[in-house]
Amino acid sequence: MQAPDIHVPTLTLAMVGGFALMVAQVTLAGWRTLPRREAQSWLGVCAALMVSAALFAVRAQLPEWAVLLTSNLALGVGLLAMVGAALRLIEVKIRPRQVGWAFAGYCTVMLMAQALPLAQAITASNLAAAAFMAPLAWTMARRGWPVSAALRSVTAALWTLLAVLLWRAQDAWRHPAEYTDLGQRLFAPPGHGLSMLVLMLAILAVCFGYVLAAQERAQQQLHIQATRDALTGCRNRRRLDQIMHNELSRLRRGGASLSFMLIDLDDFKRLNDQHGHAVGDAALIHVAQLFRQRLRTTDKLARMGGEEFGVVLPSTDSAGALQVAAQLRRQLHRHPLPLAQGGSVTLTASIGIVTLPSRTKAKADAVYEAADCAMYEAKRGGKDGARASDWIELAPQP
Repeated sequence: MQAPDIHVPTLTLAMVGGFALMVAQVTLAGWRTLPRREAQSWLGVCAALMVSAALFAVRAQLPEWAVLLTSNLALGVGLLAMVGAALRLIEVKIRPRQVGWAFAGYCTVMLMAQALPLAQAITASNLAAAAFMAPLAWTMARRGWPVSAALRSVTAALWTLLAVLLWRAQDAWRHPAEYTDLGQRLFAPPGHGLSMLVLMLAILAVCFGYVLAAQERAQQQLHIQATRDALTGCRNRRRLDQIMHNELSRLRRGGASLSFMLIDLDDFKRLNDQHGHAVGDAALIHVAQLFRQRLRTTDKLARMGGEEFGVVLPSTDSAGALQVAAQLRRQLHRHPLPLAQGGSVTLTASIGIVTLPSRTKAKADAVYEAADCAMYEAKRGGKDGARASDWIELAPQP
């Protein structure tokens, strides 16, 4: 059974309505979460596609070659803006020269296609658009697909867009009669009309998926800002409190012993006074990197504030925690902080450790206080050392 022809005014209205919906989506939802440059790129996509749809709507009043040329150039500008926005979303460095040459090739094909019969010109323009979009679809499949569901939807829509462009190219080549005198027809053949409809839906899916992915990215950035220390990239005090709450709950249910380590850098104020706060910040970053290299993946490092770091050591007894403390101190000894003006500074730390046995009922603040007492014992013992305290002896909890 042959598919019915497509009513062209209805198709045109659907295209204009769909692209207007894109404008609304980007303006209302995307403007709050997209960086200004990306939002402007997507509004450029919308504007170019609206121009293409408008030209399609008034095709009966214009020469076919003018409609084909201007609509395809408008579509190309929209695709160019889409490429730039999508690459920024997945944080791929844009190479302007390569993108520029690819777009120049697309425009050259558009101009050369004007010398061909209409059906062959449509074939050439769709092949050129597919060739221009293929690298983006491949890059999204490699870089975007594993990241999130929203980026997977963008990737799927891009490959659908690519497939429709290729299908339109071969359909115009195989059935040239269906692609002639389009400006005088009230009904378009199924191959032409349905492919235009699917093409529009694929572009809309790319746009909507992009906005969803941008919103996910904004939420992730807010989560990072709320749970990470901006200077060192370690967890912050708020995130440490959440981890301690979870670990103490596990401990009450009969989990293995838990150790907490409070690390205070020795003579940090003197370092700031002698070398400046920039060196102090560099010291904190340096220490955080060294500690991350030595700790296990199950250990949780956090910056508690100032020059203090906290480390949660799940399933670790007192002896094991002391061993970890010794490894961290050796890291500091072996890797002095290099100074910009030459030379280096060897950093040291005083470490307080408290270990909680299974089924202990304790609160995070009490654990921090016990570790703080042990740390000051290490300070009084001459600094650059570690002290471990028995939780039950320090502060038994009912």
